[in-house]
Amino acid sequence: MMRTRNAAAPFLGLLVLLLALPESALSQTTGRSGAGAGAGADATQPTDIAEAGARLGRAWASGDMDQFSRYLSRQGIYLRLGGFDRASLSARLAEAALRDFLRGFEQGQVQLVRTVLLAGQPRGFAEFRWQTRVPGTSHAMTQFIFMGLTLEEGSWRVSELRILP
Repeated sequence: MMRTRNAAAPFLGLLVLLLALPESALSQTTGRSGAGAGAGADATQPTDIAEAGARLGRAWASGDMDQFSRYLSRQGIYLRLGGFDRASLSARLAEAALRDFLRGFEQGQVQLVRTVLLAGQPRGFAEFRWQTRVPGTSHAMTQFIFMGLTLEEGSWRVSELRILP
């Protein structure tokens, strides 16, 4: 018998984990990032998760996928874009999927809502609010970007990216 995998299972598992952990096991930082261009520090420099979140927000807001792709995990990336799930993509394939997805949107403003570091683990999360428009329209839309981050060789890299309305 074939077993089907629920697409929401990884997200629900993460949510259960975050809710089950005592408050002392989580370190939360909040911040904001405008739509400025420039990534600041290089992806290879060790940094705290709030700084990494701010850099990721600036890179996304710039609309420059070459700049943003420097922060993609080399270990495989899980994407959820426009309702479609793509698992275990290489950085190159994830970049191509992101470029294709972003063609349907104008550059917008990105606000870093919060970053969360899981204590004792090389994992964290960043949440962004993305205000943008579909090209040719004047109707603004807001989407939320959730990025799972993994510490790889002293640098925070995106291992999961979900865009939700």
